[in-house]
Amino acid sequence: SGIGPKKHLSEMEVPVVKDLNVGQNLLITPVFTGFVISYDKSIVCNQTDEEIAFKYLARNSGPLSRPNGMSFGGFLNTGMSGSSFADIEVHQFYIPKNSYSKLCQLKSIFGFSDNLLSVYAKLNHERAISIFTIALINTKSISKILLRSKNPLDSPIIVGNMLTDKRDVKSFLEAIKLLSKIENSDGMKLVNAKLEGIDLDGCAKYKKNTNEHWECLLKYMVSTTSSTAGSCRMGLKTDSDAVVDSELNVIGISNLKIVGRSVLPFITSAYSQVPCIMVAERA
Repeated sequence: SGIGPKKHLSEMEVPVVKDLNVGQNLLITPVFTGFVISYDKSIVCNQTDEEIAFKYLARNSGPLSRPNGMSFGGFLNTGMSGSSFADIEVHQFYIPKNSYSKLCQLKSIFGFSDNLLSVYAKLNHERAISIFTIALINTKSISKILLRSKNPLDSPIIVGNMLTDKRDVKSFLEAIKLLSKIENSDGMKLVNAKLEGIDLDGCAKYKKNTNEHWECLLKYMVSTTSSTAGSCRMGLKTDSDAVVDSELNVIGISNLKIVGRSVLPFITSAYSQVPCIMVAERA
């Protein structure tokens, strides 16, 4: 379209129509998948495939009614953001003992490497486990989207820059500290719950379950979600980072709107699907 950062468009030999910061303020929700608690007793009732199917078909309940096998979800406020709103979203995925197929399902969702899958499988071989995914809602690290070439059919280059802002790392460490308390809760003691220290070669020099160890694991065990924002952010015409105005019109271009989560200036305190629908309805 020729609408974007002038310098980058010129490098790609694309004629510049309007110099705007398209793709330069991308926010991506990082998700840490290395918080694992194991149990020597099952924490759910064993169910046959027939019982699971009946619950779903008859009452729309049971494991099949949950998104991607999630057991529960919740929110935490670590206090690191200075806001009264939650800055962490937590999901629990319960994996019965020796359930490799369920681990493979999570691999397809979060993009685990084969090496990480083998780490989870080793823990799950003898004990049931729960993988708690910890999502940082209000990430401070700024990502960006670049053109791969001037061919519009070529996929773009996404520069993640995950956890480059140290405030994000501190928020994750505080969330892990808060979540670790559930290991010693009365309910968890009944099933001999144990917070597992993930064994990765790159982090072997650190004592397990210390801040240094967790920070090392963050380098290897962070995935992403579909919650993004900011690459075509809304703002005033005087805002050098703004791409669209309050009516979703591309600044300086007539008869052109951008409708989607990319116009949101920050990630909302939950999945961005509903705000995205709201933007579409207002458009």
